[in-house]
Amino acid sequence: MKPPDAPASGAPTPAPRRRSAAPVPWVLVETLFDQDRGAVVAEGASPREFTRVTRSRLAQDTLRTPHLAKMLPTVVDDCLVAASPQVRAVHTPLPPPLRVYAVPVLDPTNAVLGVQLWGGPRAMVPPPRPTVATLTWNSRDQLMTSSAALEQFLGTGETTARHRALPDFLQHFEQIDRVGLLRLCDTNTAPATFSSTAVSADHGDGIRRHLHIAARNDGAGAMRALIHDIGTVVATPAPHMQSLLMRAAPLHPDHAVAVMDLATGLIHDWLAPEGSPLHRGIVEVPRIHPADIGDCVRVRKELLGGANNRLNDFRITFDQHTWLQLSVHWHVLTRQTSPQAMLSVLQQ
Repeated sequence: MKPPDAPASGAPTPAPRRRSAAPVPWVLVETLFDQDRGAVVAEGASPREFTRVTRSRLAQDTLRTPHLAKMLPTVVDDCLVAASPQVRAVHTPLPPPLRVYAVPVLDPTNAVLGVQLWGGPRAMVPPPRPTVATLTWNSRDQLMTSSAALEQFLGTGETTARHRALPDFLQHFEQIDRVGLLRLCDTNTAPATFSSTAVSADHGDGIRRHLHIAARNDGAGAMRALIHDIGTVVATPAPHMQSLLMRAAPLHPDHAVAVMDLATGLIHDWLAPEGSPLHRGIVEVPRIHPADIGDCVRVRKELLGGANNRLNDFRITFDQHTWLQLSVHWHVLTRQTSPQAMLSVLQQ
């Protein structure tokens, strides 16, 4: 008796499947933290929302399954452990033989935050590998560490990794989901993922890059992200006039304007005239005088509790030696999603 799936008597035998000559794009797999690592966040320039690597186009190509798909997670782990490129041969019933390439994405400390995967016929040259940048944050020093590739994306002119205060880092973006990113910087937030697009600011060269950010936090004050350019597959949004207007607003030399995320207490925007003592708040993290911290915590709690305005005085320093006496008017801007407050800062 013939098997149930055997062709009927006289029916032609199916022809062997042919492998497509078109190469699949490089797959970007995040290895940001140990928990749930190995999710796909991009295929070529196209973003993916933390999907399984076994569901990527590389794995789902029916001409390569299951021989290729089964080994992809293992190749990712091998690349993560070795922190160096890996090549694996894949033996399949149908020719030609395949190869899988894995290349680590390193942050400035040489930690492997991602792995780029590609597979295809052994004789085929892999397509160009997309540039992937990294971004890290820790609550200890409250600095964003951007890789040299990210500095290139942002058009800063820097050729090496940089440590940046939040206002300094975020001023290089014309559009970005600040609240979503700041949630990952909250030490009281459970481990979570973040996926969003952003547009870099025009630094006078007319270049605005459309970027995708895929990030995770560890729930203990650390955040890591992979960033790549999506401008070839997603149109760049038009400029936001409001953000450009804010940057051009005139301020008195003794005056600064800041925006604080009340839940975390993180200041993520700071405007002050160049040359003034308060201008340092853009590129440095100010420290509040120990004797004044309690009063600032009280004001934050009152604003989070429903108050719309508060006024208090406190001292800050940028170098632990010179203390600036400030008079600060706190005003709640929004309570939607995450309460934000504007701080009108006057140096006394």
